[in-house]
Amino acid sequence: MKIKMGKVQVNQNLNPIIFLVLMIFSLLLFLMFSINLVSTYIETKDYVKVDSVVTSIGHKHVPNTNEVDSVYHYAELEYVYNGRTYHCNKTLHMAMFYPKINSKMRIYIDPDVPTRFRDTWIIGVDIVACSISLIFALVMIKCYLIRKKQNKNKSK
Repeated sequence: MKIKMGKVQVNQNLNPIIFLVLMIFSLLLFLMFSINLVSTYIETKDYVKVDSVVTSIGHKHVPNTNEVDSVYHYAELEYVYNGRTYHCNKTLHMAMFYPKINSKMRIYIDPDVPTRFRDTWIIGVDIVACSISLIFALVMIKCYLIRKKQNKNKSK
């Protein structure tokens, strides 16, 4: 695909079916991530937003059957809900987003089991994946339509 001054040009050697298959695949990815996102929100719709404080940051080694152990990094959080103080460990997924000790972190907890909270990291991944797969599907639709038009013009 070449982009020239606002016009999209599609390689004429490519079969339009390729774009159709890629479009269907990306729409299926969009559907999969959307369903996961919606189900997460439905499962946690009654969760309550609370502010917590990072009391420490740590890691634990989990032995694997292969040669390398897994290392999980976490932030120990302290928060107050209904007059009681709770502690929990929140897994940290990205080294560049580690909070500082004594910093505040907003979490969503289950009001029935205040030590259970929503994993907001997976929600962000689902939103990004939904967006990328939808944009890719729209581009493939555009390419498919351009390629079909090229075939039509070529056959005249």
